[in-house]
Amino acid sequence: MKAFLLVLIVATLGSVATVSADESVRAAQARLKSEGFYFNEPTGSLDADTSAAISRYQIRNGLQITGQLDAATARALGVSAVAASASQTAPES
Repeated sequence: MKAFLLVLIVATLGSVATVSADESVRAAQARLKSEGFYFNEPTGSLDADTSAAISRYQIRNGLQITGQLDAATARALGVSAVAASASQTAPES
């Protein structure tokens, strides 16, 4: 029973992290688009076009070039950073 509850909690946290990540990425895409770094419609998907736009933004603003929406880049864009997914932080069973 405890294992089932643990799996249920991890699955719930994973879906919450994904929703948060999607909204963070969508907000970043919108901001990058308004500043001329992203050329597509904001989708909330961290795809190759988004990573390229983030890299261009990082280069232009003297940030570490990662292509990821890390804390420093999110702060510079005025959005919240992407949360790590629960699947990456879940303990092994």
